[in-house]
Amino acid sequence: MESESRNAKSIRNVWESFNDRNWDAMVASFSTDMVFVDGGLGTTGGLREFIDHEKRIANSFPGITVTHVEIIDGDSVVISRIWNEAASWGELGEFLLADEVSRAAVQCCVIWHFNEEKVVRCEGFLIKNP
Repeated sequence: MESESRNAKSIRNVWESFNDRNWDAMVASFSTDMVFVDGGLGTTGGLREFIDHEKRIANSFPGITVTHVEIIDGDSVVISRIWNEAASWGELGEFLLADEVSRAAVQCCVIWHFNEEKVVRCEGFLIKNP
């Protein structure tokens, strides 16, 4: 089995940084002019909006943790499918998980586009019916 690219490893580090709430470590993987697209809400922003989005998620769902990461490694494009677990999904959880059989985990897919070494664009999507 081939080893992962540097970019794939960078994305694994992004999710570890999320779990540690280490926003500075997370920022290190991104270009300062990156574009963030929230596929569910249809909104776009930059690096600051992405970090603010991740902080809102961490603050909104007690104990949220990325528990599993699957990577499709295309080198300059990396796709991560993640499983999130939280102590409570709160009111938003009722909306997010309305069609789910199991309320234990929420899955998301994020498509990461790289220049030579940094993320220049990421697009995130909730997986409603895995």
